[in-house]
Amino acid sequence: MIGTTVPSQDRFPRCVAQVLLAAVAALTLAACGSGIDGQGGALAAGTTRLSGTVTYREKVALPPDAKVEVRLEESTQGTPPVTVAMQIFDSAGRQVPIPFTLEVNRDVLKGERMYALAATIRSQSGEVLYASTDDETNLSSPNTTARIEIFVHPVRSSSAQR
Repeated sequence: MIGTTVPSQDRFPRCVAQVLLAAVAALTLAACGSGIDGQGGALAAGTTRLSGTVTYREKVALPPDAKVEVRLEESTQGTPPVTVAMQIFDSAGRQVPIPFTLEVNRDVLKGERMYALAATIRSQSGEVLYASTDDETNLSSPNTTARIEIFVHPVRSSSAQR
């Protein structure tokens, strides 16, 4: 075996460890610099993402063509809420809990104001089936990264009241 070189057993594992460490560090820095939000999606600069579910306690199935509306509202005492951001999407046959993600431009959020999340579930014809109640989902900070659960309650239709 004259003239052949055998790599040291210590060098190979150390080399692999160094490459892996460098790769992890590079990915971490890239994620921080590119606005990756930890949920697999990139956020635009100046945007915050509110994520959670819309749910209810009743054991009743939603119609397969129901529409879900999630709103971030500025809620000032004594005045009607003002919608700051809104998302409307098809339930696509899903049942509760239904996930949502609402992206909000941070420039419209004011630190001294109160904000709340509201949700409505409507039939395909637009009839309100479920709605959240006032002040049920107040946010201490609209920049929260915690998962949010919005409870909606059945709404009696005007035809059902007759």
